[in-house]
Amino acid sequence: GAPQAGWELRRRDREVTPDEGYRAYPGANLLEERDRQRRQLGGKLREMEREIEASEGYRMRARMNLLEKSYFIFDTNYLNLRHVLDEFEQPAVFLKLWEERTRDRFDLFIDDVIRLFHNYLAGALTLLDHMDALRDALYGDEGFSEEYQARWEERIESSALTRFMEDLLVYMLHQGLPFALAELNFGRVGSGVEVDSAIKLDVDRLEEWEHWSEKGREYLKVLSGKAKLHDLVKEYADTVAGFYQWFVLRQSE
Repeated sequence: GAPQAGWELRRRDREVTPDEGYRAYPGANLLEERDRQRRQLGGKLREMEREIEASEGYRMRARMNLLEKSYFIFDTNYLNLRHVLDEFEQPAVFLKLWEERTRDRFDLFIDDVIRLFHNYLAGALTLLDHMDALRDALYGDEGFSEEYQARWEERIESSALTRFMEDLLVYMLHQGLPFALAELNFGRVGSGVEVDSAIKLDVDRLEEWEHWSEKGREYLKVLSGKAKLHDLVKEYADTVAGFYQWFVLRQSE
C-alpha cells in the first residue's frame, strides 16, 4: 500500500501546483494579454476596411467588377451563338437536319439560332451602355472623358455596322423575328463534291422595313442579297470586344 499512497500524493500535488507555463504574471495573465491584443488589432483592421470601402479607388473597382459581369454575359452569348452556327456547317449535323423526316428538328434548330442571336445583340448593347454610363459616373465631362468620347465616336458611333446591329434588334422586337435562311449548296471540286451550308439573313426582306437609321441602311446596302450570319456576328463581336478591352486597359493604367 505504501507505493500506492505515494503515487496518490504525487498526483494531488500536480493538480494543486500549476505548471510553469500557466503561472500568473504581474499585471495580466499572458493569455488575457494576447486576447486584448487580438481585439485591438481586429478593431484596427475593421477601421481600415471602412476607410478602403469609402475610397474612390474601391468604388471604381466595384463598378469595374460589375462591368466585367456585363462582358461575361455578352461573351458567353456570343460563344453560344458561334458554336451553334459552326455546328450547322458540319456535314454530319446539317445533313441530318435536312432530312425530310426531321423537319421539326430543323425548325427547332432555326428557332434556337434566332433566340441566341437576340440574346447576343441584347448583351452587346447592354455592355456598350454599361461602359457609357460608367464613364459618365466616374468622369463626367473632365479628364479621361474626352479621350473616351473620341474613341467612342471613332469605333462605335460612326460605325455603320454598330448602328445596323442596333436597328436589327429593334426590328426583331417590333417586326417579329428576322428571316434566317438555311442554305445547302453542292459544288463539284475535282473528283469530289463540296457541300456548303450556312445560316443567312434575307437582306432583301430586311430592306422592306422603313425604320432603318441612315447608317443602318448604309450597311444594309453593302451586304449581298443573303448575308452569312456567322460573318456578321463575328465582325460585330470583334468591334464590341475591342472597345471593351481598350476601356479596361485604360482604366488599369
